Amino acid sequence: PAVRGPAAPPRTIPNLEHWPMTDPIEQHPLDRLPRWLPAVTYALFTVLAFRAYLFAPARSMLYGSDTIAAGVMLRSFFVHAVQALGHIPQWNPYLQSGLPYVEAGGGDTLYPTSILHFFLSMPQALAWKLIIHVFVAGFAMYYCARVFGVSRWVAYVAGGVHMLSAQSLSQVFNGQDTKLYCAALFPLALGLLVRAIERRSFTHFVWFGLLSGLLLIGHPNLAFYAWMTFGAWGLGMIWVRRSEGARAFVARLGGGILSLGVALGIAAVILFPMYHYLRNYSPRSGAGRSFEYAANYSMHWPETVGLLVGNFAGSDTGETPTYWGPNPLKGNLEFGGALVVVLGIAAVFGLKGDRRRWALGATAFVAWLYAMGSDTPFFRLVYDLIPPIRNFRAPSLSMFLFFIPAVLLAALLLDRIARGGPEAEYPRKIAGRALLIGAGLSLLIAVVVQSGGAAGIASIFGPLDANRAAILANNLDAMILGAWIAALSCGIFWFALRGEGRGTFPVRGLLVAFLALTSLDLLRVNTAFVQAVPYASYFPVDPSMDWLKGQLGPGERALPSDFVIPQGKLATYFVPEVFGYHGNEPRWYDAVTRRDIRDAGYPGDQRTYYGYLLQLMTSGLGRLLSIRIAILPATDLKITGWSKIAGDKSFSIYRNAAALPGGAAPGRVVVEP
Repeated sequence: PAVRGPAAPPRTIPNLEHWPMTDPIEQHPLDRLPRWLPAVTYALFTVLAFRAYLFAPARSMLYGSDTIAAGVMLRSFFVHAVQALGHIPQWNPYLQSGLPYVEAGGGDTLYPTSILHFFLSMPQALAWKLIIHVFVAGFAMYYCARVFGVSRWVAYVAGGVHMLSAQSLSQVFNGQDTKLYCAALFPLALGLLVRAIERRSFTHFVWFGLLSGLLLIGHPNLAFYAWMTFGAWGLGMIWVRRSEGARAFVARLGGGILSLGVALGIAAVILFPMYHYLRNYSPRSGAGRSFEYAANYSMHWPETVGLLVGNFAGSDTGETPTYWGPNPLKGNLEFGGALVVVLGIAAVFGLKGDRRRWALGATAFVAWLYAMGSDTPFFRLVYDLIPPIRNFRAPSLSMFLFFIPAVLLAALLLDRIARGGPEAEYPRKIAGRALLIGAGLSLLIAVVVQSGGAAGIASIFGPLDANRAAILANNLDAMILGAWIAALSCGIFWFALRGEGRGTFPVRGLLVAFLALTSLDLLRVNTAFVQAVPYASYFPVDPSMDWLKGQLGPGERALPSDFVIPQGKLATYFVPEVFGYHGNEPRWYDAVTRRDIRDAGYPGDQRTYYGYLLQLMTSGLGRLLSIRIAILPATDLKITGWSKIAGDKSFSIYRNAAALPGGAAPGRVVVEP
């Protein structure tokens, strides 16, 4: 019966295109991924990658060369200063006779995960910041791959290979944690940018700006490369969508400006002080360093071969060095898995109709060209056209922009193959050919190395001096092993791909094979770069440091010989040093202390180095810098104005009676030849 009262509102049918459905009617089988699987797999990979630390004795630390030289000091000082002052320190009095803390660069102390230093011990905080980022890296790539339209299963395997990439994980050995941060999170930022432009979502623009700002706080050098890439990608995506009308164009452009404002606001605490310092006071200020300086620590042709064959160029991670390339040393590895490189290249040719392959391929190719430094003309062109590049060095840092697009290209190719149908035939054929070529090249490399030895390699890459030839001989076994593993990986995956095309091998099995082959190879090569060492062996409780501090009055400093105490070691115990490990001290300080002479003597020419120390100790500059204590090798040398107060068979400690007290200010300083 009819009921009197207000009429019920008419029922509306929701727009199913945007309606959230937990169980889509026609969900693709590749999207039926257990929600727990990525988290469990990425956690397992993280444990395997850091097993050397996670299962090490208590009070162990992850080894990092720069962490030991400067990282522990900068972070200890930051925590100590914040607890004592209640705010971020403005000045570091313990290195280089004092220098600005934020402007000159204090490491990652303003990065969010540095909060762990206030709750964990120093070795724990140093390790867990890296562990967290490697774990998050898997989800960052998973999200980015999903934004690019691949299925959940393919995104899952893409996240797994990205988080284990040696290009980022090998930075642990160098103590370059902030480089790992940027490489780990870049895919997340790229995914947010793509999603923001596609949907014209201001929420995504804000999140993208927030993450971009964090990248800059983490590592300004890598952030510069990342921001250049974001700008090119963003403008390109907006331009190709210009036919959607002026309103959409303005909305997207406005969103990009909003992102830039958010990023600059987040990074302002680092960006503006460092920008002012770098322009006016840093050794990198002015016109920048020379081309040779900017091109230093680039990739070379042996490292390029190493993109396919892991460890081909070697590394300096053990007692026996194996890096035989032209760089002074090599503590990292540019390698992301043979299958990633092979399928990434194949995707550029096999993804017909997908214009994103050209953008991703161009990003990877330009990153590789730039990373090669002086080995190609491209870096010289960039050096001349983009002035900020002149203040950077180590072009190989750009290689994270090679491996991330390579993973995305491989994911897009695998996704199209895995979805089957007529559209999968051509990508499958191109991928099969690329795998056969990759296997053939790897076998050829193995044969050349195994039969020709060091002489055969030298005939290809040019003559080697005696030292490099001996180091190359140390690496021959690793080169042969890496080549065979690359060949087997390509061959096994070719058979799996062939079986999948014929219907005799499951699609999910193909993806699991890609993940298993790549992750096993990456875990193998990463073992050398993730090492646990006793924290006390590098930073023991040392009562002599308290005695040494007692010899110094306020503002007075110690001058240790680098052959007796490594640079920055005293500063770690809050003993002010005349020098120390930093590299971004004021440029006039390098000039007045004649860093060119000091660097010419250490570590090779001890006579020149000790002559420099003695001149500094007895000069007016030494008095001016309030050098009260000098620590030299064991000697009884009579030094004018100095008296020996302690020593043993390994060192001698001298005290200067004529040092000016701390706080003395010179009216004028003249640097003479």
